[in-house]
Amino acid sequence: IDGAGGTPPTILHGVIDLAFRGPEGWELIDYKTDQEHIARLADRYAPQVKAYAEHWGRLLGRPPAFAGLYAVRNGELSTGAQLLGAPGPGCTSEAPPP
Repeated sequence: IDGAGGTPPTILHGVIDLAFRGPEGWELIDYKTDQEHIARLADRYAPQVKAYAEHWGRLLGRPPAFAGLYAVRNGELSTGAQLLGAPGPGCTSEAPPP
């Protein structure tokens, strides 16, 4: 990330667990194995998912259609609203996308 105001650039390292192209565009999923409800995971990991979405958008010229978490132990998928601050429903309890 380019430094602002004369600060040196920052190097970020992260791995997106799942990226696939759906009908609405690219979707990013990060798997979490913590034994917590998806809402708590979303609160904790929102900055990480936001960073993935922002950098993905920079690389491809448009933001992903979805960026979220999948709680492996609970089988819950977060909504983009939980992580990216957009208005929308709470969490869903669905299997991860194929």
